[in-house]
Amino acid sequence: MTPSLLRVALASLALGTSIPAQAVRICPIGDSITESFVGMPSYRYYLDSLLRSGGYDFDFVGTMSGVALGPARHQNFDQDHEGHSGWTIQMINDHLD
Repeated sequence: MTPSLLRVALASLALGTSIPAQAVRICPIGDSITESFVGMPSYRYYLDSLLRSGGYDFDFVGTMSGVALGPARHQNFDQDHEGHSGWTIQMINDHLD
């Protein structure tokens, strides 16, 4: 997802809502696009940057952190997630609580 597409999505979510008093917990969930790989930029980095620049208090959550096979291209973002390379939507659904 491109940064401009993320801006549109975030703007549409923000209309008519107020900012909560405590951090909003966000679980980035999906397959390899969510997990990302060493040397590749992750959409999670861009989402983190957009939320921070918008003044939102948030926390990415999940049992995974970083990217597959090494360090993330960008290190200065909340790297928690629930991305699993190769998983299908059914596999992800089967693991939701």
